[in-house]
This record gives sequence, C-alpha cells and structure tokens, in this order.
Amino acid sequence: GVPAMYNMIFARPELFEKYDVSSVRIATVGSSSVAPELLRLLERYFPTARVSEMYGSTEGGPVTLIQPLDGVPGLEAVAETEIRIVREDGNSCADGEVGELIVRNRGVLREYYKNPEVSAQRIRDGWYYTRDLCKRTPSGRYFIMGRTDDMIITSGENIYPVEVEDLLRRHADVVDAAVVPVPHPVKGHVPVAFVVLRRGAHGDEEALKAYTLQHGPPYAHPRRIFFVEEIPLSGPGKVDRKRLCELAREPVIREEKRDG
Repeated sequence: GVPAMYNMIFARPELFEKYDVSSVRIATVGSSSVAPELLRLLERYFPTARVSEMYGSTEGGPVTLIQPLDGVPGLEAVAETEIRIVREDGNSCADGEVGELIVRNRGVLREYYKNPEVSAQRIRDGWYYTRDLCKRTPSGRYFIMGRTDDMIITSGENIYPVEVEDLLRRHADVVDAAVVPVPHPVKGHVPVAFVVLRRGAHGDEEALKAYTLQHGPPYAHPRRIFFVEEIPLSGPGKVDRKRLCELAREPVIREEKRDG
C-alpha cells in the first residue's frame, strides 16, 4: 500500500487489539517517499511480516528499486535496471550526496505521446529522468528523498520534507505529518507542517516546534504547525502538497511579516 494508507491504519492502534494480523507475511509500501518511522511502525504492528519498500514509475519500468527481504534499510536495483544519481549538470553524485534519480532498462518509455518537448527533457540516451531525489550509501543501498519540486530552499539551505516529516512522526503525540514550503520575503521559502495527532492528544504548536528545533537542524524547523483531522490526498493516494500550500500560504505570510 501507499504510505498514507498505512498512516491511517496506525492512527487507530486499537484495531490491532481487535484483529489478528499474525497471518500477514509480507508488507510492501511504496508510491511516494517512505519515512524510516513508517518502516519502524510496520515492523511493530506487523511483527510476523517481512517489510519491503518498493519504488517505480509507469515511465521507468515500472518497478526499478526494491528493498531486499534481509531487514537492512535501503533499496537495490531490480535485475536488468541501471541506476544513476546525477547533479543538475548531469555528472554523477558522490555516495551520500542527494541528486536526481535516473533509470535505464528495457521498460523505459520511448516518448510521451505528442509531447516532444517533455520527451526531450525526461528521456535522454535511454535514461529516464524521474525528477525524484535520491541518495546512495557506500554499501550500494538507495534512499528516496522526495520530488525535486518538493525540496525547500531556505536561505540557501536545502530542506527535504521527508526528513522533517519523519522527525515529527517520532513525537509521541503525532500520527502523520506533511511539510510544504511557503514564500518568505527574505529567506525565499520556509517550511510549514500539517500534523495529525493521536486520539486524545492535545495540539501544542509551540511545544512541537521546540521539539523540531531540539532534534533537527534549526533552519529546517516548521515556522507554523497546523493541526488537522487528516492529510489531504490526491487521486493515487499521495499527499496533495499543492492543496496544502494553498491552505498554508496566507497565515504564514501574515505571521512572518509581523515577526520580521
């Protein structure tokens, strides 16, 4: 399933007292960025299952990366698939460096129908440019960091929403979180967060912001935190970041102007 589906299930832990899930042997997750905290929750609530993350796209294969069932975090390329992580200039990234993931295999599409401009941008020498951000470890495992257009640049610092979302989900009162950028007159953009609380938890925005400042880099802390009943999703079950940006923009601009 997609991460949003699992997060909605884990928001109701009482279900695991009511239903027996011991027959679940394999739990796969994919379609969007998968936070480490979600993988930990999958292992916690489905203790008899082997958890595997998958990555792919219709244009690129479709499944190009998969987590081996060895319990080690990170993804590996499937058979007959080439993987590169590149900078904006097209050169390969070093291990640990975040760049754009590109893939090549026999399943990559030849072109976008009647769209030569996009085809030229996204398909080059058989390589499909996914516009997904990724990094590779020295051991050869890959980690998806989000979309290139999801990355937030605040005063020259790169912020990856998946990392801030994972930090928020580690808080005892938080079930789910989504982080998006809003414009800032000086810093370019700043992150804000939408948070779903556990049942019975009380939303304290300042306390949660202090938590992110304590446990993460100061430049990445959400400037505002909005408490919501659920995170809005798009048709495929992914976080509707466009809608969240619309919801967040006006109140944050007013607050930043007031605070300077």
